[in-house]
Amino acid sequence: MTEVDQPIQSKEYKYEVLPDDYTQYDLSYKLIVIGDSGVGKSCLTNKATKNIFSESYNATVGFEFFIFNIKINDKILKYKYGIHVNKNCIKV
Repeated sequence: MTEVDQPIQSKEYKYEVLPDDYTQYDLSYKLIVIGDSGVGKSCLTNKATKNIFSESYNATVGFEFFIFNIKINDKILKYKYGIHVNKNCIKV
């Protein structure tokens, strides 16, 4: 079995969460989360970026933006999350 064929669980990853204003990175990802109001977009993003979960929430109005930086092994990744709640503005 080649390294590519092995499941991710077989490797050990070391990670470190970096500050939001960290300026150096190897890879950058931009994600937009779109959906109906009250389905958990902000809760999911808060859990992913800050490891915070709350059963109560304030409804997001319009657009919300998060930045999350993480170092996995020797690579620094920058994630930019945007949450959009007005799905009627986007036509697919």
